[in-house]
Amino acid sequence: FEDVWSINSIVVSGGTVYIGTSPNGGIYKYSLDKLTRIYPLESEKDENAEQNREPNDVNEPGDANTVETEQYLSNEHIFAMATDVAGRLLVGISGDKCKLCRLEAGKMEVIFEPNSAEDRTKYIFVIDIDDGGNIYLGTGPEGKVYQLDPLGKEAQLVYDSPDKNILSLVAGQDGFVYAGSDSRGLVYKINPRTKTTT
Repeated sequence: FEDVWSINSIVVSGGTVYIGTSPNGGIYKYSLDKLTRIYPLESEKDENAEQNREPNDVNEPGDANTVETEQYLSNEHIFAMATDVAGRLLVGISGDKCKLCRLEAGKMEVIFEPNSAEDRTKYIFVIDIDDGGNIYLGTGPEGKVYQLDPLGKEAQLVYDSPDKNILSLVAGQDGFVYAGSDSRGLVYKINPRTKTTT
């Protein structure tokens, strides 16, 4: 793996293994004995690196006056991945801009961004799907749990915990969502219909 410090998430779908990494938010696909990076694409990575180049650097690459800089770090993390009811890959991209993406026809399509002025969500730590296909996200640093419909639309906040991060989450067969927090180590039993906990 290139530019990978940590492997945060692994999902198997059919005969394909998907691997989510940090600190450059790389997603790799392993299929038919071949490893391929599917996000970010080379063109996206080059564009981001060019944006981070020193504005007054007029030296040509390879010039003796050019100072080599450290490798490019995007500060994107793939902590969570899952597959939706149609078997498509869902990816939580964490970092400066938090977003939930779906792999559609070989490209990452953003289906949800909780980045409003009043919502400081930066991390998606866990993704789970209930029996009806609804998508649940455990996030941080404000400890929120979101629900999206099976198509990845109609996002709604189903619980705003007093804890900083929801690090684990599972949609139970009983209709409740169970969410594990950090700091106090609590498990919340959330009713997504009434948006209450017990």
